[in-house]
Amino acid sequence: MSMSRVLIVTSLFAASLLAAACDDNNQPPSGPTPRTFTITATASLDGYVSNTGSVVTAGGAPLTGDRDAFLAGLAFRQFYSFDLSNLPANADIDTATLKLYQAAVDGTPYISLGNVIVDHVNYGTSLSANDYNQTAITSNIGVLSTTGVIEYKTLAVMTAVRTDLSVGRTRSQFRLRMSIQDADTDGTSDSVSFSDAEQSCCLGQPPQLVIVIR
Repeated sequence: MSMSRVLIVTSLFAASLLAAACDDNNQPPSGPTPRTFTITATASLDGYVSNTGSVVTAGGAPLTGDRDAFLAGLAFRQFYSFDLSNLPANADIDTATLKLYQAAVDGTPYISLGNVIVDHVNYGTSLSANDYNQTAITSNIGVLSTTGVIEYKTLAVMTAVRTDLSVGRTRSQFRLRMSIQDADTDGTSDSVSFSDAEQSCCLGQPPQLVIVIR
């Protein structure tokens, strides 16, 4: 076969492949287009709870860790709630990322208390003192932060969000705590502060749940 005939056959074969890859409108086929939903935490449902029973949902000075400088053994955990009701019905979750801004560090929490870890919880439509030790849906779904660097910290939470949707929950809720101990009773406060929906400790860095669906 001559070289010219080889080129013609090759061109025809390539054209047939391209035609097969196009739909009736002569457009290449494609899968579902990914859509991103960035959900800010609900202000009235995010906050912090102490092991002595205090609950704050309206701003204040959110923290995770201890306040031993004020009372030996006084400890706090932070909570976040994200409304899923605006997601399309039967949404196919591709990724879900918890995105929280670490705004301040007091003392040496990462040395004495451990890393900041996240529990997947369900505390419903109100945050109460019982939620400090409430049994988690899943305890320790991952490490959110290991250092005191001031920045957004992220954690993949796709399984938690899928679980919530699968059982009909309209919210995904999370609790922050320290991995080793809540307080070290050393007389010095050791804590980290993550921004809340009211942005009490910083502006422009709201807590977010970023969900990509197909």
